Amino acid sequence: MTAIVSLRNGNRKIHSRVQSFFNDLGVKLELCECRTPETKGKCESSNRFVNWLVSFDHRIKNEQELIHIIENQITSECNKEINRRTKVPPAKLFLKEKEFLKPFGNNLNMDTYLREHRRVKVPSTLLVSYNGKQYSVPTKYIGKVVDIYA
Repeated sequence: MTAIVSLRNGNRKIHSRVQSFFNDLGVKLELCECRTPETKGKCESSNRFVNWLVSFDHRIKNEQELIHIIENQITSECNKEINRRTKVPPAKLFLKEKEFLKPFGNNLNMDTYLREHRRVKVPSTLLVSYNGKQYSVPTKYIGKVVDIYA
């Protein structure tokens, strides 16, 4: 799977496994519009974090120090920074949002999402290869695409 959404002729199609995952979670997947002002804001926000790291240029000795700076300095500054639109810092918004969060649904089976998955077209030989071995499938699947789960 290369993407969550496929774009063809201006139509967006959510990948079936992703849609199934969100259905199992009991959450509705809402797609953003491409190239909108909100997208511009997301890019600018990411660049702002990178600019904060530039100020530490040549003073960060290793990966652990970088992680420490991000977790302790940058994250705390971000959580205290007042949002221009809401006039409230993210830390306060998160506390309010926590009231509306609910646990994952009972029908969520993470194993089905963690297993290896491949799609193959069944040849006329009726043999499908998996891990260097060939497995036979019923004749009704000749020429059809089947899902193989490890």
